[in-house]
Amino acid sequence: MTMTDSEGKEAPIEEEEELEESPKLYYVDVTVVSGSNLIPEEEEGLGNENKSEDPFVKLIDSVDAYCEVSIGGQMQSTKIIPKNKHPVWNERLEFVFSQKPKKMDVMVINDDVKSTDDLLGNGEFFFGAMFETQHPFQGSIRLSDNDKERGFLRLHIKCSLFSPLLMKRQLSTTRKELSHAQKEKQTMELTFQHKLDQMQSHHSQEIFIYEQRIAHAQTQLTNSNNRLQKIDMNYTKAHNHLKHQLHQLRLKQAAKDQQLTNMEKEILKAADKVLQTEHSQTTLQQQLAQTQQQAQSSIQQLSQTRSIVLQQAQELQEKANSFNQQLTSKEQQILDAGKKLAQITEEMECAKIDYHQKQHELDALKEKLLDYHHKLQQQQDAPKKQQEDLPITLDNTQKQQPEQTTTTSRGFTDESAAISQNDFDYGGHMMGCGVINACDEECTIM
Repeated sequence: MTMTDSEGKEAPIEEEEELEESPKLYYVDVTVVSGSNLIPEEEEGLGNENKSEDPFVKLIDSVDAYCEVSIGGQMQSTKIIPKNKHPVWNERLEFVFSQKPKKMDVMVINDDVKSTDDLLGNGEFFFGAMFETQHPFQGSIRLSDNDKERGFLRLHIKCSLFSPLLMKRQLSTTRKELSHAQKEKQTMELTFQHKLDQMQSHHSQEIFIYEQRIAHAQTQLTNSNNRLQKIDMNYTKAHNHLKHQLHQLRLKQAAKDQQLTNMEKEILKAADKVLQTEHSQTTLQQQLAQTQQQAQSSIQQLSQTRSIVLQQAQELQEKANSFNQQLTSKEQQILDAGKKLAQITEEMECAKIDYHQKQHELDALKEKLLDYHHKLQQQQDAPKKQQEDLPITLDNTQKQQPEQTTTTSRGFTDESAAISQNDFDYGGHMMGCGVINACDEECTIM
């Protein structure tokens, strides 16, 4: 039988009547917590057979208490707590009835091994409407015996009303919800797996690009080191030659014990300037070595970034398997890694600009040295007498020195320009890749 409401929907009146007429079960959950101030019954005895002569009273010092709970003809008891007037049981007792019980009777009994057990106190508890409201009770009930107070018993009581038909319907609804949840779980698994595959493919491509860039940078550094070694060898040869000439001039000055000519003084000054220039070149080479160390540090940072990306990919795999968290935090870390790459690129640009400035200073010093050597050669050609006094090796050195210096300067300048252009191309490419990767990660998150 069904009825129709004002909106045209059918109301399940027949189902409600069936629920009301279906059998019901009454469930009682009693937790006997503890007893307090249990007063044992006094034992009375006589000194002889005549009760009126010399009566005495003997108190029971110890109590071995246990509790019996009776509901609707069913009885259960707790364990025995020996020698304690304040026993703690914390024991749970469960009862099931087909008809609604009205009250519960409790008795606390002293276990006596030598004779029958002694009643310490009893009490009762009325359920009232607890089955309908299902409000639990937590408190103490008074124990008494022959209108004498014998202590208190603390209880936790829960009453429940069950209908088998209602439970069957709830179980059916729960099964439907569980099936729907499993379908949603499978859909989420497929979605996470698809996203994970896409991210793994993207990271694999990025790692391959980083490996190629690192290999290219390592090749450039190797070539630069080889060229610098050649420049150092040429510089060492020129330096040794100048030292030899300077040593000969100083020996000549000591042997003749005469004042040096103006030309020889200029040569000594030129030699001092050459030594100063050598010191400046040494400083520039040290700065160039520092620049190379910074480039190697940048490569190491790229390697660390690669390992971070691999670790993040592994963490994303673990996150997809759990299905309890989202991927936003890991994607943010990937964006941070892109920002770190951009910062590294900016540091490489600053190192490159500083390297160019030092290169320009070195070129200016070399041009000044060449001009000075040309002027010195012109002054040597004018006075024939001074030219005959100078050793033949000095003339050969003065002719070869400008050529070697020019060759060294040109090779160093071309090498520096090549290295700077390569560093610029590599840095700019890295900067672009960092920005593109960051943009890709942001698009993925959205």
